[in-house]
Amino acid sequence: MKEQKSFTLIETLVYIALFAILMGGAVVVAYTVFESAGRNQAKQILQQEGDFLIGKIEWVLSGVQTIASPPLDPLNPTAPIQSSILQIARYDGSSRTINTSEDCSGMTPTSNIFLQKGTSCSQLNNSNVQINDLVFTRNPGEGINPESVSASFTLTARTENGMLINQDFSTTKYLRK
Repeated sequence: MKEQKSFTLIETLVYIALFAILMGGAVVVAYTVFESAGRNQAKQILQQEGDFLIGKIEWVLSGVQTIASPPLDPLNPTAPIQSSILQIARYDGSSRTINTSEDCSGMTPTSNIFLQKGTSCSQLNNSNVQINDLVFTRNPGEGINPESVSASFTLTARTENGMLINQDFSTTKYLRK
């Protein structure tokens, strides 16, 4: 009589266990890939949004005639002054204000950034991105160093699974008078 070749119960359990380990590893790798793609997408959105806001701030600072805020310190006019509001007057007679207040008054900060041109006040950032720690620093300049305004802020976005991603941005614009 011939012996029949077949799997024993133990061999079957070993194969099932090995298959489960391989499938579990594949699920972990797939999850990591999707999670990484979500983080990268949020980082890309933050970078694009930050570049846009930096561009808008630099645009506002082009053609500046006078700066109302941050004001100069009358007791120490060479000291840098910080403010959460940038308010300028341009050579063409128009004015611009950047702050985080929805009514552009600067009185009620939000997690958005607003630009006021004349009587209109519009939100600059995407609603999926929040802005924190907006600070404008006025450096009066002295000697050969020209006057400048620096802006710094932190942008925050949430990935699809709820994880927060932050990125800091800053710029300095030297003013021509």
